[in-house]
Amino acid sequence: MFGLNPGDTLLLLADTERGIALVNPAEHAQLMDKLLGGPPPDGGEEQ
Repeated sequence: MFGLNPGDTLLLLADTERGIALVNPAEHAQLMDKLLGGPPPDGGEEQ
């Protein structure tokens, strides 16, 4: 129905006035990198 499969990663957005949205974070990766600071420069995990 929503194109979701077991193991998919989702971003849940919620607002008391506008409701709930399930978003595929891959479709908004550039925006998420700007908002959250992006992955570490070496591509590894942060220490």
